[in-house]
Order: sequence, then C-alpha cells, then structure tokens
Amino acid sequence: MDLVLRNSKIVYPGHRLNGKRLDIHIKNGKIVEIGKTLKPGSKFQEIKSKNLQVSPGWMDLRANFCEPGYEEKETIETGRKAAAAGGFTAVCLTPNTHPATDSRAGIEFFVNKNGKHPVDLFPIGALSNQMKGDDLSEMYDMKLAGAVAFSNYKSGIENAKFMQLALEYSKGIEARVIAHPNDENISGSAEVNEGENSTRLGLKGIPHLAEELRVNRDIYLSRYTNGILHFSGLSSTKSADLIRNAKKDGLDITCDVSAAQLVLNDDCLEEFDSNYKVKPPIRLESDRKGLLAHVLKGNVDVICSDHEPQNIENKACEFQNASYGMIGIQTVYPLLNSKLKGKIPAEVLVEKLAINPRKVLGMDQVELEEGSNANLTFFDPDIKWEYSIKNNLSKSKNSPFIGETFTGKVLGVTNNGKAILAD
Repeated sequence: MDLVLRNSKIVYPGHRLNGKRLDIHIKNGKIVEIGKTLKPGSKFQEIKSKNLQVSPGWMDLRANFCEPGYEEKETIETGRKAAAAGGFTAVCLTPNTHPATDSRAGIEFFVNKNGKHPVDLFPIGALSNQMKGDDLSEMYDMKLAGAVAFSNYKSGIENAKFMQLALEYSKGIEARVIAHPNDENISGSAEVNEGENSTRLGLKGIPHLAEELRVNRDIYLSRYTNGILHFSGLSSTKSADLIRNAKKDGLDITCDVSAAQLVLNDDCLEEFDSNYKVKPPIRLESDRKGLLAHVLKGNVDVICSDHEPQNIENKACEFQNASYGMIGIQTVYPLLNSKLKGKIPAEVLVEKLAINPRKVLGMDQVELEEGSNANLTFFDPDIKWEYSIKNNLSKSKNSPFIGETFTGKVLGVTNNGKAILAD
C-alpha cells in the first residue's frame, strides 16, 4: 500500500496540525511523510478531491453485526464492508448474538479476527449470563480476553440490586457498564413515541418517562457505587439534562445518541414505514433539537450508528408486527452532514465519532504523526451521491434513507496496513 492524500485538510481537534491543508504519504501502513506538495520517489496511488479532509479513524460505539446466530441479517464480512464505507476503522459490537457474548470464548471469537482488516472489532461483553439480567457474567475473564465494556444491550436491567452489583464489580476491573435506559414496566409492548402522532395514528406510545426514570435510577446507583457508567441511545432531552447535571457533580458518566435521533422526529411515522420503528423511539422535534444542543455543548459524548440489521421478513409487515431497528453504519456521516449542514462543525463530528468513543473506553487516541501507524478516515463534505440498494453494503436493507441524495461522502479508510477506498 502506497498512498498520497493530496492537499487534505486535517480535522483533529486539539492536534497541532488541526485545520492545516497538507499532503500525507502512507506506505506499508505507516505515515512516512506529512508536508506540502510531496513527491514520493516510489510509485503511489493518489487520493484527490476538491475538499479532501482527513481525520483519525472513526469508531462506532454501538453496532450489531448479527454473527454468530443471525447471519441471514448481517455477517462480520458484510458489516465490515458497510463500516469501512461509512468511515469507521473500529466498531464496538453488541452482545445480543446467539449465543450471547457472555464468555471468554465469545469475546475471543471477535478479537481473533483483528489485525488483517482495516476495521477492528471491539466486542462488548454481556453484563449477565445469557443476557437474562439474573446473574453476573464472567466479566473479569471477558475483560482479559478483550471485552471493552459490558452491557445487556436493549434488555433493560429491571433489578436495581443487580445493577448495583454490576457497577460495583465493573469498577473493580476498570470496565464501563453500558446501560440502555428503558423501564420495560412502563414501555411494555409499545412501539413509538407517546404523543399526538401516536394517538392520531393508533400506535402504542412509549412515554419519555420510561427512559428518564431509568436514567435517574442508574445515576443514583452510580453515585452510590462510584461506578463507571455509560448511557447508550438517548432519545429524551430530559435524560441528557439529568446526565449533564450528574457530570457536573463529578460522576464518571458518559452517554451517546444515534445519528437518526439528531435528524428525525416522529412526523416520520406518517406513512407507517417500519424502517422508522426503532428502540428507543424517534421522539419530538423538541427532543431532536435538545439532543443536538447537548451534542454541541459537549454534554452528549458520542454519536453512534445504532446499526441494527433486519431481514425483509421482519420489516415487510404491519407496523405493529415489525421488528425494531434500522441499518445506519454506512450513512452516519452523510446523514449528519446533509441534514445538519452548517449546524454541526467537522471538528465536533470528529470529536464525537473518533476521539470521544476511545476516551469513553479508556483507549489511546490515534496518532497522526510521521512514523505512526496510519489509522485514518478521509472524506469530502461537498460530494453529492445517491444512497441506493446497489451501493448499500449491508446484507440487510432496512434503511428509510435508501434512495436519498446525500451531500458528504467517505472516500476511504486505512488501518492495519490495509486501505479500502470508495468507488
């Protein structure tokens, strides 16, 4: 591999080269030279674009690649292809596989696939055995094997005592607990945001209360245990308010929001498109604006894809019977860049997509210096392109954005001595 990124604007907040336009020469997986108008002596491939930009490789904090167990929806191979096309060189995989990722062997299944592909896999271990919420899993063994955090995914921990024990134990092994806040006693079998639209459309509504009560409970438990906690998948502005206040009190709490929550409101339900049926639900315009404000102020740490593939049988049915989830790992950047043009600076996007995910997990930041390994994402915010069935690289097609024209395109990634470039 011998690449030169020509006249690329470096987007890396806090870095000495942030904002500068330079050439970057990458050879055999290393950044060998950074400067103006480089002329490598060897034969090389040149990456050029009118507004080429480069940043540290992005990391998705929450995605489901469905393997093992649900390969009809997605596989590691297809998930990695979609991730690379979306600009991600690292993906944290949720534990809701079959069997659940609740053992050392389960973690090693993913870790052993790293090193030879530009997209690294970072498994999240199940917090409880078989994700049932009854008994703590083998967290220490999984941590030694390479688990980066622990979660019961979107199965809420109803037992407060169990959550207390999980926070106490995880603190001892310096691992973060990832909570998906939803009180299932309140949300029940409801499907969408509770409000005027749900009432008018005749759909069961999930009140904000289901999320906010659980956020409040787990903040109290974190305060009591001095635990290390991450809230994943916020949909309510009030939830973000509570987390902001907890951070001000010095609690080690972080949080994320999916890209879809920052661009959609529940008006999208008008046509009963089941691709908009997600958990947590798409909420009000006031929530969308409020969450975006929290992102810009730094109260929301990370933006993730919440990539949740579903096969056609699970979506091409009545809304009430459809499964939750949409694919999104390939469209995080173009979606945000297109829908929020001028409202979210490139530096903020890179902070939420590359810097903070690693910070949340206690990982080293990507180096962007001569002699360092090339772990980079390069993109052009001005390129227009259509997201179609043909160029969708996920095995599943459950995205409401297929057929849309986006502005902003990922041009490639490089990591582990390999590069994947856009067509």
